[in-house]
Amino acid sequence: MELIMNQGVISLLSITAANGEDPETLRMVAGAIANLCGNDKLQSKLRAEGGIKALLGMVRCGHPDVLAQVACGIANFTKFESRASTQGKRLLKRSSCGCLQDFNCILCLSNTIKELLH
Repeated sequence: MELIMNQGVISLLSITAANGEDPETLRMVAGAIANLCGNDKLQSKLRAEGGIKALLGMVRCGHPDVLAQVACGIANFTKFESRASTQGKRLLKRSSCGCLQDFNCILCLSNTIKELLH
């Protein structure tokens, strides 16, 4: 994964996310970013290069499959929240509904998504 990241994949995925309109394309891009979110070594690079913003921006599509991949990415990203919070930084708050991968949890996360996009 680190090799892939060093080849500029985040920029490519971010551009595709910003310009894409096809739900299938956006689902694949969101899935790729979601997988990268699961690697704690890459999270700061994902944030710095706009990967997290691109992931959250795909919510605009509104397609259930895209939203499910965004939720998976958020779930992967928050796995390492406790480590970040011990360093004095909180990345995202866990949803009170418990299951971040459930499509309905997008509603629980909407305020966090809006905050991160603005």
